[in-house]
Amino acid sequence: MTLTLNANQPDLTKVESAPIEKVIVHFNNFIISTTHHLNKFISTCDQKLSDVSTRIYRIEATLANLEKKLASIPDSTLSAPPPSAAPPTTSAAVPQAPPLPDGSTIPPPPALPTGAPNVPMAPPLPGAPVEAPPVEAAPPEDPYPLVFARPYKTYYTMLKVKIPAPAVRMKALGAGEDMDEFDEFIKQVQKKFPGGSLPPHPLEDDDNGGDDDSGDDDDDDDEM
Repeated sequence: MTLTLNANQPDLTKVESAPIEKVIVHFNNFIISTTHHLNKFISTCDQKLSDVSTRIYRIEATLANLEKKLASIPDSTLSAPPPSAAPPTTSAAVPQAPPLPDGSTIPPPPALPTGAPNVPMAPPLPGAPVEAPPVEAAPPEDPYPLVFARPYKTYYTMLKVKIPAPAVRMKALGAGEDMDEFDEFIKQVQKKFPGGSLPPHPLEDDDNGGDDDSGDDDDDDDEM
């Protein structure tokens, strides 16, 4: 199959090539126009994204205000309970005593005067269920029993005055304490008071009271 060339079509093999300077100029113009188009496209996208972000922020602010207004409205169903239909109060009918054979009736017993002492109630019938007295709930156990234990009062006082725990541990080691239990004591103190501010030991008041009593005894001996 042969291709026929149009007579009006020039023979490109005989056309001279364009100068390299002209090609470079057209190529530079293409790059500049493409870059300008991309910059304009990016700027338009940024502007639209900024507008959408502003609208979303306004919608969130409106929703927050709406939630606050709804929260400030009291719930009528909770504040005003529905009125319950109270049953009509009817006076209990007092049973009448049967008439006597002579036609007279037994008078009712006299009413108790105001302020009369309470009449003791009859003991329960045998076999009747007896209500058990309420059982008081046992106080919860202290999860940190070693913190205020008397054997560790001296070490607790040392920790209270900000003596480092390693130094306190060295003193306990020299005193022959059980170090496993002592380490557990340190852990319980750190867990119970994580801030490091320890309150006074509960046994300090008892010891101070004993010291005051011994001081009074010493004063009496001096006077003698």
